Amino acid sequence: NRDKQSDFLTQIQAEAAAAKPIEPVYVDFDKDMSKATAKSDIEVLYKKNDKNTLFSLSFNIEFGRSHNKNLGIATNYFDYLGTAEKTADQINAELFALACDASVSCSNDKMYISVSGLSENMEAALAIIEDKIANVKGDDAILANYKADLFRSRENAKTNQRGCYSMLTSYVQYGKNNPANNQLSNKEIQALTSDELLQGLKDAVNYTQKVIYYGPMEINQVVDVVNKLHNVPEKLGKVEKVKYQYQEVKEPKIVIAPYNAKQIYMISYSNTGEKYDPAKTAIVNMYNEYFGGGMNSIVFQEMREARGLAYSASARYSSPREANDPYFFTTFIATQNDKMMDAIGAFDEIINNIPQSEGAFNIAKENILAGIRTARYKGSRVISYYLQLKELGLDKDPRKEIFEATQQFTLQDVIKFQQEVIKDRSYVIGILGSEKDLDMKALNPEKYGKVERVSLEDIFGY
Repeated sequence: NRDKQSDFLTQIQAEAAAAKPIEPVYVDFDKDMSKATAKSDIEVLYKKNDKNTLFSLSFNIEFGRSHNKNLGIATNYFDYLGTAEKTADQINAELFALACDASVSCSNDKMYISVSGLSENMEAALAIIEDKIANVKGDDAILANYKADLFRSRENAKTNQRGCYSMLTSYVQYGKNNPANNQLSNKEIQALTSDELLQGLKDAVNYTQKVIYYGPMEINQVVDVVNKLHNVPEKLGKVEKVKYQYQEVKEPKIVIAPYNAKQIYMISYSNTGEKYDPAKTAIVNMYNEYFGGGMNSIVFQEMREARGLAYSASARYSSPREANDPYFFTTFIATQNDKMMDAIGAFDEIINNIPQSEGAFNIAKENILAGIRTARYKGSRVISYYLQLKELGLDKDPRKEIFEATQQFTLQDVIKFQQEVIKDRSYVIGILGSEKDLDMKALNPEKYGKVERVSLEDIFGY
């Protein structure tokens, strides 16, 4: 009942309308953060902490698992190790006594050396982790135990429905070779040696990197500490970022992965290759909030509340994370096996003939405006936001333009966007479920495309 409201809601809205709205605060990167350069031309991104005596320092190195498949295993193995002089427990005890933490981790395209804690002990804590990286000592018994744990966790991952769905999603969006399944086989892991793993970790430190600092030190002091303690060569190496390309969808297809459960998890994915345009951000946000956002959205109310097809359902026109990436549209639903075709048909109906509700639109619009009014980027989030926007080729906070554009939108702007951008697309539908419990005959290949059957090994990469 989108256009009805209780007396209680009417009262609350009247009180809210009488209050003076909070004004947005936008980030000015020239004023809200600083930059400097440390040795080896390492860029330092700095934000002063004037609230307390805590700090966080991170070296973000442009080298990750996509450059060396061993690196994720190496950084995890590293946690358990010490040096010739100290055990892992002794190193951890020293850091604890300093009220600091230190770690090494990695993602697909980066490795991170992170230190945080009490500012007066930053130098001592950084010296400890730098010494450990330089002088870490392998332990074959620990490595054997770690491998055994890793093999068990890999098998357990294939029994987790949400984990399997996540891997299927990556397969649907990128294809056979994707960032999620870029993994070593069990045989390759079994063959790994301590020397091979730890040398790969040490080599990764020698690539292009940034320093991210939030704390009470002055920026010149941070640069001095980095110059004094960070072990890097005079000239850092460079590697090309490994890019996985989102698949364009030119014709429909079904991808089915096996999972024995009473519910299927299903994704519909569409990508026409449209590239990032910052001028479209406001209307994309408006459409997403109205159609596929929270409990007030069309998708949630139609698929769960009105039709009873799912406990969980959503849809989103996803914006790129990097300037050269495309937009793509996805839907998700977890529904009973015998409701598969009902769910596909219902999604098809509301995507192509979007229900119109002024009440739901007004709430969605106010949600976006309230989010911008109340959002505050403080502390290290300023630098994270800067880096996020830089990936999109932006050098200033775009929320002012989004806020102003959103105030002018009407429901017809959303309908126009739906008609021009979303309607009548082709989809790859990914289904995680057991074929014997599904109405496969109803998946007409002329309408939904050919069926591709993949194994869990295909989508996990091992």
